[in-house]
Amino acid sequence: MGQNKLPKAFLLVKKGKAIPATDKKFFTTLETLYDVIDTILNRDTTEWRDWKKFRPADQVIRREYKKIVAFWDAMIEAIPALSDLQDSEREDEKAAGYRNRNGGHLLYRPAGLVMVVEVIKELLVAGYKQENI
Repeated sequence: MGQNKLPKAFLLVKKGKAIPATDKKFFTTLETLYDVIDTILNRDTTEWRDWKKFRPADQVIRREYKKIVAFWDAMIEAIPALSDLQDSEREDEKAAGYRNRNGGHLLYRPAGLVMVVEVIKELLVAGYKQENI
């Protein structure tokens, strides 16, 4: 995504959303990232459903991509657990410090990440400004 490495450099590509508690390198899974992007961009409109079926115009893709990059930039800036990972390399195994057998940091668990993004989206829809969330 944009200039930041997160989540791209720390994305686990595997079947399903679950990340083992013992994983030390990855932030989230491809399936979870899809759900997060879907949540952020979803407008619950026919247009949105059509975009998921048929490739939209390049101009639309660029506009929506900028929204996703801005979202991740804001998350990284606001949340130390994300900026810590952003400032590292996969080989540093920083994710290990945020994930454990008891769960760990909410954003480092697929269900937790999706839940937090859904709450942020609801606050934005309710009229809160992103910088105030």
